[in-house]
Amino acid sequence: MSDSKWTAVKRMVESEIDKAKKYVGKAVEEFHHSDQDSEWIHLCDDSGCSPRIPTPCWLPEDLGDLRVEIDREGTARLTVRVRNKDGQPRQVTAHVTGAGSQFVAPVNGSVSVPAFGYGTFNFTVTVPASAPVGTYVDVNIAIDGCRRHVMNWRVDALEKCDPEAKSLEEIVVCDGADQIHHWYDHFYCERRCQLAP
Repeated sequence: MSDSKWTAVKRMVESEIDKAKKYVGKAVEEFHHSDQDSEWIHLCDDSGCSPRIPTPCWLPEDLGDLRVEIDREGTARLTVRVRNKDGQPRQVTAHVTGAGSQFVAPVNGSVSVPAFGYGTFNFTVTVPASAPVGTYVDVNIAIDGCRRHVMNWRVDALEKCDPEAKSLEEIVVCDGADQIHHWYDHFYCERRCQLAP
């Protein structure tokens, strides 16, 4: 092959590589922004295409942090919907611990979730007028089903501006055994449920 043909082929290959880099970079950036916008929505997607490597199998699934601000005399509400991905009914429990957990209702809860169905936990915090401005509740919520899922919920009290102010948040947690062996899994990860039904 002559030098001029070789140079032309090389330029064409380099051009295609540059296009691919730009496309992949844009796709990753778009995914990153959309992932931040929908941090609290778990869609039970089993495609395994997420670039985020999940928590190791021996740790609970970390659902992240949720911070809400509410006027004094207002009520903050959090709904956690648990989707049972297993083919059998399961008892799912919720436990709240941490600073101000005594102000969260309920502190403990249990719900029977049908196979492939949903169970719901509704947590509320009512901030009294006498509460100091700042962090009123900073708790850890653990959801135990097939696996353990944990999140932090922080409720900050503000100066009273709107007596009817309410905060409503909802997240969906997918619970069930993960029967797919992923490239990031350790060889000793159990595929079945980690917690007893």
